[in-house]
Amino acid sequence: MLDRDLGPMPFVILDDDDFWRGHIETVLVQTGHWDCILSVSSSQALKASMHLVHEAQVVLIDIMLQGESGLDVLVHLRKTLQLDCSLVMLTSVNDDEVLHQAIQLGANGYVLKSSDPAKITQALEALFDNGAPISPEIAKKLIARMQGQTPSHTGPQPSPILSAKEWQILRCLANGDSYENAAARLRMSINTFRYYIKKIYRSIHVENRSEASRWYFENKE
Repeated sequence: MLDRDLGPMPFVILDDDDFWRGHIETVLVQTGHWDCILSVSSSQALKASMHLVHEAQVVLIDIMLQGESGLDVLVHLRKTLQLDCSLVMLTSVNDDEVLHQAIQLGANGYVLKSSDPAKITQALEALFDNGAPISPEIAKKLIARMQGQTPSHTGPQPSPILSAKEWQILRCLANGDSYENAAARLRMSINTFRYYIKKIYRSIHVENRSEASRWYFENKE
């Protein structure tokens, strides 16, 4: 548990978006409870300053980094380096399945950086009470899912490679939908949709939409 009596809590933030990185840093530092000791835009920059990372009590990691996944950074810090500080995913991906994956990989929390500043600080300061920082929007979706209120998926059944949701997304691409139309049809944000596209491409080992569409038609049930 973090201790308020020790003074401002040293934290590190990794986000490739300069605006959001600066915004979150300002929101936290202004409370007087947090001290940003490192603010970087890539995992390479993070690894170059590991002496500071080891001094942090909290590391905030964006999921959708340029050319890489924040989940891979999470695994490196938690599993490879075995850091015992709090690792919190800071993201615009409002999706409970991504949250579930992050928690399985060792994340201590999941905070939407687009939330109201008060909600961001409130979520993160749950760490002071040995809690798990999760944005209210995400918590609400998790409760609904646990209560069985999440609509069932339609379309191809999950395979060991892709989940039911990923099949839906891939079907939209194969049918020629734009990212915007497909995201709206599946009731997810465009950022969440793009996250899934990258994940699908990695899972089925393709590099573009054309290859992904061909894979879909060859493998659909």
